[in-house]
Amino acid sequence: MRRLGLVVVCTLILGGCEDQGLLTIESAKKGVASAFKDPEAVQFEEFTISADGKRACGKVNGKNGYGAYVGYERFGAAVNGTGKDVIITGVKLESEEWKDYKAMLKPTMGDEWREQEGIKNRLLCK
Repeated sequence: MRRLGLVVVCTLILGGCEDQGLLTIESAKKGVASAFKDPEAVQFEEFTISADGKRACGKVNGKNGYGAYVGYERFGAAVNGTGKDVIITGVKLESEEWKDYKAMLKPTMGDEWREQEGIKNRLLCK
């Protein structure tokens, strides 16, 4: 009888614990989605948080002004905090990175592939 009581108490204690990793991911997704016009409609693929917990990345699909999904696009964002206290800043889409790059300088024909790799690396979680 004593063992049964111990099992019940342990189950209640462990059942009340929140998984900080999953909570952080869900909070981070909400933070990234809030950067879009229709946050409720945002879809994610390959969503990850870096090992040090400072970057979120993956693919995101949001709606345009006409209400149609535009297709999945790579993104990167800064993550501060854990659990429910996650703050997301600096959400950058791959297309925005390209616009910034092209505004800075016009690449020569042979060097554009190098910058393409650089943009992909800036959006990855390392």
